[in-house]
Amino acid sequence: INLLDNIYMNFPSFIKIENLDFKNRYTLSELGGELAEYNSKSILYQLFKICEINTERLISVMKSQESSKIREFEDELQELIDKNLTQKFKDFYSQETLKFAIDIKPDCIDIIVKSTSGAYLDYSERSNGFKWYISIFIQLMYNQKISGKETVYILLLDEPGVFLHPNAQIELRNLLSDLSKNNNQIIYTTHSPFTIDKDNFKDIRAVVKDDDGNTHIYNKVTTIPTNEKGRYDTLAPILYAMGCDMSYCVGPTNSQCNIITEGPTDYFYLLGYGESIGKKLNYNIIPSNGGNDIPSIATILFGWGYDFVILLDQDNKGQSVYDSLKDSGSPFIDKVLFTDLSREKKKDLDYEVEDIFSEKDREKYGFDKAEYKDKKYNFASNILTKIKCNEDKYDKTTINNFKLLFDEIAKLH
Repeated sequence: INLLDNIYMNFPSFIKIENLDFKNRYTLSELGGELAEYNSKSILYQLFKICEINTERLISVMKSQESSKIREFEDELQELIDKNLTQKFKDFYSQETLKFAIDIKPDCIDIIVKSTSGAYLDYSERSNGFKWYISIFIQLMYNQKISGKETVYILLLDEPGVFLHPNAQIELRNLLSDLSKNNNQIIYTTHSPFTIDKDNFKDIRAVVKDDDGNTHIYNKVTTIPTNEKGRYDTLAPILYAMGCDMSYCVGPTNSQCNIITEGPTDYFYLLGYGESIGKKLNYNIIPSNGGNDIPSIATILFGWGYDFVILLDQDNKGQSVYDSLKDSGSPFIDKVLFTDLSREKKKDLDYEVEDIFSEKDREKYGFDKAEYKDKKYNFASNILTKIKCNEDKYDKTTINNFKLLFDEIAKLH
């Protein structure tokens, strides 16, 4: 038993970080419940335990309604807060120096914070990001207090910071990263691209539910089978974080040539070329929602005077779009380029973006698999994800073929 006790002492402590927050004000009647021994989930209770504040005496002083006693006890509170909280929080939260205080009135207490500017603010006036910092800090301190020792933590958070704006979510992610540097381990669920560190994809575990409702956890995001129904929902925030999802192309740009593609598959494969050669493409790629939308997109860009190229597959669909543009007397028919590098349609040719790839890459990426036609988006996004994670890249033949394509694109603008 003694041996096991010694072993258990070296185990990390699991802490479920709750969405706890201070109220701006607590009335005298509320304090009894908030500070009761059984209410350890109260953030106010945890704060008082950390700072070693005598709750019975606080309530007694408030009930006395004597201003001198209240003022005297406020000074004692401030000393305890500065000693047990403020100084330690300064090491935890380095963005600014803050001072906490409790303003005692006969019928209530107010939680206030003094900022670097010297002004006291009600707790409710602080940002949601700051409130997350103080909530996590107090919960960590409280768990350390009741355990009686400093220990290594495994922190569990469910969708942290969902109510924060994007920049605050990024700050929260950095906070969690800092916490993990002290041998703590942070495990959190998220659907937000702003709480995903795109430079550390090795830390991501992908969770996917199958058609039967079973949950599968993949240690690498690049190993999710392309036929998993929930695959896209899982990968979407990761793709957003990498900056390679279509939603990042919110519109055309006048600073670069715009390449209009037939869909997202072409978009991903073009980006994959840039990633394979280690260069950011000097083009703005706009994936249309199918070939039928291309004439409308091109008409808008032409009307705005934007530079663009239309990239089409040399297949029935691509040729149909070409015919539509030509028959309507489109003034930008000369902006069309087929993936086989030709400027006009070839009736007897069936050539798609996948044909730019070498035979070796076609086999490696599963283009000839039966499910590829119905799962093109999944295949294409998975290829780009692997390249982004430095697990793969196009071979020399494929890279050379894409180079030739971009050489032709350059001639059209």
